[in-house]
Amino acid sequence: MALHTESGNATVRDALAHARRLESVSDSALLDTELLLAHALGVNRSWLIAHAHDRIGEQVLAEFETMIARRSTGEPLAYVIGKRGFWDVELDVEPGVLVPRPETECLVEALLSRLDNSPRCVIDVATGSGAIAIALARERSEWKLVATDLSADALRMAARNVRIWAPDRVAIARMSWLAAIPASSIDVLACNPPYIRENDPHLAALSHEPVMALASGTDGLDAINAMAVDASRCLVPGGTLALEHGYDQRDAVIAILARAGLADIDTLDDLSGTPRIAIARKK
Repeated sequence: MALHTESGNATVRDALAHARRLESVSDSALLDTELLLAHALGVNRSWLIAHAHDRIGEQVLAEFETMIARRSTGEPLAYVIGKRGFWDVELDVEPGVLVPRPETECLVEALLSRLDNSPRCVIDVATGSGAIAIALARERSEWKLVATDLSADALRMAARNVRIWAPDRVAIARMSWLAAIPASSIDVLACNPPYIRENDPHLAALSHEPVMALASGTDGLDAINAMAVDASRCLVPGGTLALEHGYDQRDAVIAILARAGLADIDTLDDLSGTPRIAIARKK
């Protein structure tokens, strides 16, 4: 539906009425609509409230209508806008790269609360947009950080975000898990691996995002198994592994880490009280 009225172009308030078009795909339809309109106008959300009766130009209306149409198909808001907030930055994101989630900030917090700024070699495995590596780089100036991924799209996006938010602080490398990393050479491994079951019905709602960054075998644990084995080989004695896992995988992940010979296994909930992070140490 085009945003025009008998008296001319639509107002800000008219545009925000489009929130109803997003109700079937979003639990925050009005917020999404406000963010899309603010992005099209180049303003913040508070501006919209103060200018509810301002009219919107044709070019902005066309851009806004295109964004609403994309979001109404279920495409993530972050892809439509091209940005996603994570930690204290606004990361660039686009289709082909996993959208960073707030839950992953809990992994960053867990590492920062346990490890000081002493020099360490740290790898963010399956980095995606570079979110974890960038957040750690901004908080720990003495850490040497490497962000790895198998996806060329992810590494291109991570490199772009590193240039903006952590220039000269994070190296980028393409690899499958830690196959190219020497034994006993890494102090910290951080990872948000794919952990959804291949037949999980939740995948349908995530169809716009890369499946290789989401699903991992029939039980969702293939990548976590691989990560545990790699960690037991690559970590220095006393080194730390921190990884994200699914809401119902805590016990299985604890067992996997223990079988890999890791010790001092601890788990943490996310802000909603859902089991989400596992941390372990190499003996």
